[in-house]
Amino acid sequence: MSRAMDYFITDKTIDSKRIGIQGHSRWGKTALLTAAYDPRWAIVFPTSSGALGASLEKRNFGETIDIVAGSGEYHWMAGNFLKYGGAWEAMPVDAHMLIALIAPRPVFITGGTQENWIDTKGEFLACVAADPVYRLLGKKGLGTTQMPVPDVALIQGELAFRNHVGGHVDLPNWPTFLLWAQRYFAKPTTR
Repeated sequence: MSRAMDYFITDKTIDSKRIGIQGHSRWGKTALLTAAYDPRWAIVFPTSSGALGASLEKRNFGETIDIVAGSGEYHWMAGNFLKYGGAWEAMPVDAHMLIALIAPRPVFITGGTQENWIDTKGEFLACVAADPVYRLLGKKGLGTTQMPVPDVALIQGELAFRNHVGGHVDLPNWPTFLLWAQRYFAKPTTR
């Protein structure tokens, strides 16, 4: 994705200061990591990214580190990570730190009510834990520590969250994301 961005900034028909990255499920994890490593992405929309994405790892719910480290999914994990299977409390980082690395840029985290595997509540708790970094950098975070009821979006700040009614899909969140994102793209930028 960073190589694609390298191209985008050379193309005069593209406003490279207004490019966002979105991904669903495993690609939501990728969107978060890409934005954390590359600050050129203006806005981030990871949907249902769950474990090893936006959901807190140090929660015994849904797809846990123990499951990932001990299942057929381990092949896409770094060897250093696998040592935390059965010892996840010892892991020195968690998802809120990944989200905080994106600050102060806008990020909109979502999940569904029927997605126990991705742990939508763990995603919300990670947003709550990343909120102070957004505020420290002069931006508005979630503004609450209470998880909203389904389909009520927290979109007042640069850190946003929505828990849609339903399963492992991103479609229900797109209208809310577009409404939220337009405030960041309403006026032209200077190159």
